[in-house]
Amino acid sequence: MKKYLIILLLVTSGVLAFGGNNFAFLKSTLSPAMPASEVAREVKKATVEIVDRGELRKYPDLEFKEGETALGLTRLVVEVETKGEGEQAFVTAISGKLADSVKKEFWSFLVNGKMAETGAGSYKVQNGDTITWKISTF
Repeated sequence: MKKYLIILLLVTSGVLAFGGNNFAFLKSTLSPAMPASEVAREVKKATVEIVDRGELRKYPDLEFKEGETALGLTRLVVEVETKGEGEQAFVTAISGKLADSVKKEFWSFLVNGKMAETGAGSYKVQNGDTITWKISTF
């Protein structure tokens, strides 16, 4: 009986020693110290809303990278037609719905419920923003 206890103790200590060493190795391999640049790179999310004749289409929790514009984020989920490009882009249609210039319509965009103070190609989306597009008149 004493022989079995000794064998059991040896096996248990071997498993603990081997397992402990492997755990330490795996921990250092799978979760190394994160570089400062990675720590700052958190997942950023925003929402895009399209309002058309009272109907709301909502695209929540869209992940984006630092520097993404409202126009770029919108293009991730719907087709957008513009006149001009980049900071000079003027949205003329969303999902095939054209703003009628004869009726003095245009696609306006709001950031967190307020009219944007810059163009959609210029506005840099912030974490948690809601970008809303709707037909307005001038």
